[in-house]
Amino acid sequence: PTDNTHLLNCTYHFSDEIDNIAITNQNGMSFLHINARSLNANFNKVNSLLTEIKSKFSIIGISETWIGADSTDIADDYPLQNYTFHSNPRKLKNGGGVGIYVRTEIPSFLRKDLRSHNESVAETIFIEIPQAKSKNIIAGV
Repeated sequence: PTDNTHLLNCTYHFSDEIDNIAITNQNGMSFLHINARSLNANFNKVNSLLTEIKSKFSIIGISETWIGADSTDIADDYPLQNYTFHSNPRKLKNGGGVGIYVRTEIPSFLRKDLRSHNESVAETIFIEIPQAKSKNIIAGV
């Protein structure tokens, strides 16, 4: 069995600390989560933060995107260089919503079948990353 106890110890960190603690898993993947509290209002701050960090994460999960269900061209509105953006906006009320950025060189596809269909319980988005010699990786927010 693999020791995954480090996954249970979530803490907040300043940008200058992230490079010192970035962990890459056995598949060479690294993950980061950001609570954006509105990508529209804070996209430049998110982009600046990611520029400050030397580590280039494989996947960046975003919660509280606040992207409206009526938004179009979402990927073009919030571009991060060398990343593809997928979004699951909240449909029934303002706020909420989740998104996920995946490095462009990592083949992946959305797993719409894994999304939560009950916004009052959770908003989710999942991707699957095919692996040639091991089980596929599923990541989500």
